[in-house]
Amino acid sequence: MNAKIENATFHLIGLTGKSLFKDFGHEVPSLASKFLGKISEIPIHTGIEAGIYEPYDDTKPEGIFHVGVLTGERPSSVPDGFTLIEVSGRYAVGTGKMDRIREVHQQLNDWIISKGHIRMNKDYIIETYHPEPDGERVTVYLPLQLRNQIND
Repeated sequence: MNAKIENATFHLIGLTGKSLFKDFGHEVPSLASKFLGKISEIPIHTGIEAGIYEPYDDTKPEGIFHVGVLTGERPSSVPDGFTLIEVSGRYAVGTGKMDRIREVHQQLNDWIISKGHIRMNKDYIIETYHPEPDGERVTVYLPLQLRNQIND
């Protein structure tokens, strides 16, 4: 896996869910399937499906997640029943096969440590999904702390 650092802003129109962290593996795809049945209601988007996830927090059992499609810029309106979420930051970015997503996350975390960067464990994790002939690929964005930022 090749990793890099990137500043990025994401505008996602989609649906919001909440579940036990341990159930994300089931709940996220379930909500994504529901969303895909309604995607035609979103007039303008890039066609890139994405998920935005609250990072695991061992002090609470549940987390929030958002599934949807990215828009190129902030839309002027959002169709009824959908949520707009905007996230910006500095990210470590890595790509791999969707069926090996845990490895992509682990390798990216290892890369962050090996390069002396510090992960922002309170900020959203972003994943974008890209269908390919040999199977879906995922790009993972893990938020990084800026060098002059102090943890609070």
